[in-house]
Order: sequence, then structure tokens, then C-alpha cells
Amino acid sequence: QLDYFRCMFIDRDEHLWIGTNQGAYVMNPSDQNIRFFSLEKFGTTARLFPGRIAYNDQQNEIYLAHSNDSLAQRLYKIPLGPDHESDATFIPTPFPIHGLAFDHKKRLWAGGNGCFYLFDPQSQKFSQTNLISSSDPPLPWLFNMKSNEEGWIGALGYAEFIWFHEDAQKVMRIRMNDLPGSVYAKSFDNDFDGFTFGKNGTAYLFANEVFVLDLKTGETRNLICDPKVNPNLMQFQYAGEDAHGDVWMSSFELLGRFQRMEDSLRMLDMF
Repeated sequence: QLDYFRCMFIDRDEHLWIGTNQGAYVMNPSDQNIRFFSLEKFGTTARLFPGRIAYNDQQNEIYLAHSNDSLAQRLYKIPLGPDHESDATFIPTPFPIHGLAFDHKKRLWAGGNGCFYLFDPQSQKFSQTNLISSSDPPLPWLFNMKSNEEGWIGALGYAEFIWFHEDAQKVMRIRMNDLPGSVYAKSFDNDFDGFTFGKNGTAYLFANEVFVLDLKTGETRNLICDPKVNPNLMQFQYAGEDAHGDVWMSSFELLGRFQRMEDSLRMLDMF
């Protein structure tokens, strides 16, 4: 059972990598077989909890954060490709890492210990950034963290979305209770279920409803769709744009493609 998908990417050899609550999985494109990515060869039998994966496409290598065991908090660096998994190295970390993301400049950002850090691959040390000051609320435990080609980095914590741009490095935050949606969006556990980056400095946040966020200004809009799309107010598992600008949304009850029209969504297809 794969549990919740937290992050996904495709490497140079077109293997599909999946980070979940239970660890890391990889699907071979030739036989479409999904296997659990074991860490036994790296000296641990524990599964990754949660599955924190960051992929460096320039070096074709992944970083896995393992912090299930307080005595074995590690960051694994694993070169990909034939017979290269045995070349993996691990770096002990001084704190549990809850999020990993490479920015557009191929710098590795890490979230944990209430702050954002930058990792130096030469010294194998983490340096604390000043993105979150001592007067700010500390960075919460993160469910997810990722970046996009526009230089934005975002992270989901308890009832909170945190984001910044790799150049400006000014953190912005928005909580579920700050959103303009109805009470149903806040009725389950007051948490976001996920986020995706859109085009032109936007992000989609989703729970029982879907919101579009302007990453530059922090303005958030509730996207309205036909009540028949989600009659039971189920939580959305995904909402995001494709290459054509159409918005795809999925829940336990539907998979649909929509056209965004200002603050509303017009259904194009239902699957």
C-alpha cells in the first residue's frame, strides 16, 4: 500500500519516483513494476518516514531524508543510473529534516528544527538562513516541500502554507483560517491536503475546496465550481495546471479537467 503521495519526479532514465508516508518507491518504465526502495544496503532497515525526496537533475542524483530514528538522522545522497546505487553516501544530520527541495540554482534547501537551512555539499554542513527570525513563529513540522523552475519554494505545515523566492528569500505565510473559502474548507482538520505550483507566480492550495494563490502578493481566491462536482464535500487529493493551462482536480469521487475563468472553474471533462 503506497499511502499518501507526498512528492513525485521522473529521473533521466524515466523511472518514476514516489515519496509517501511509508517511504520511497520507484516504478520501472519498461515493466511498470513498483518496488519499495530499500535502504538495507545503506546500513538501515528502517523505512523512510516520511518520504522526503529531492532530485538534482543536473547531477542525476537524489537526496533522501531519513529521520524516523533519532539515533540515525541521516541525509542520503544516491547517484542514479546502472550500478550506481551502491555508491550512495549518508550524512548525519543534527536535526530531523522534514522537507527537501532543490532550487533553480541547484542549491539544496532543507526544512527542520523550526527553520530553513541550506546544505553545502562540499563541507556536508547545514547553514541556518535568516528566512525565519527569532521573532517569527517557528517553521512547523512539514508535510511537503518543493520548488519550480520560476524559483519559488513552497512548503506545507500544519494548517499553514509557507513560501519564498530563491532570490528575494522573504518568507510569506498563509493559514487555512485566512482563506476566503466557506466553512467547509476548514471543517475537517483545518489543514491543507496539498499544493502545486502553477504558471506565472501562482500556486494551487487544496483541501475540501481549491484556492489559487498569487505568490508575489499573497492574494488568495477560492475557485468556485458546480456543486455537483463535489457534492459530498470530499477533500481534494490534487489540483494543478497542465501545460495548456487547464486545471486538473481529483478526489476519491472524481477526476476532472477544468477551464479556469477568473474565480470559477468550468468543467471540460469528467473521468
